[in-house]
Amino acid sequence: MENGQYDAAWHAVHCHPNEVAQATEELNARNMIPVHHSKFSLAKHPWYEPITRITEYSKSRKYRLATPMIGELVELDNDHQRFKQWWENIR
Repeated sequence: MENGQYDAAWHAVHCHPNEVAQATEELNARNMIPVHHSKFSLAKHPWYEPITRITEYSKSRKYRLATPMIGELVELDNDHQRFKQWWENIR
């Protein structure tokens, strides 16, 4: 799901993290991989804000949030696979 480069002025084309979490749940998704975050900034928020916020919004949801590092394998059928919060170490 698209999760980044959001701004109030771009609301029609970019979702905020709380909206991404809600949409994922409404789709009855088992897994969600947020994309379009932590690369380069178009919006005024810090580069790590989208991934930090979607992690918080996803804590009480029914889906599993997958936050792999670039190149990390995601096993969609493995409900026990866990991901490090890699962005915390490079902020």
